[in-house]
Amino acid sequence: MKMNILTNYIGEKPIDRIYGGIHKADTRLVLKDGTTYTGKIEKRSIKLEDGTMGYVYFANKKWFNRQGMPIDKPINLFTREIKLEEIK
Repeated sequence: MKMNILTNYIGEKPIDRIYGGIHKADTRLVLKDGTTYTGKIEKRSIKLEDGTMGYVYFANKKWFNRQGMPIDKPINLFTREIKLEEIK
């Protein structure tokens, strides 16, 4: 479905933007051409400057902040290495 959403612009330039609701299933990526992305949208953890955790989204090979705006790839992605002892 193609939509014309005014919040998908920065100035005169159209952008891709993530919109969401309370539930994960409500999260969607509206592309700059007004269509909805049908692929996977990942929610990834980041570690903030104050030591708390936050999150960003990754979809369509692009990164988005909590407000759904496009950003560069975060340098503070939180990953957890699993040790073999934890699996047993």
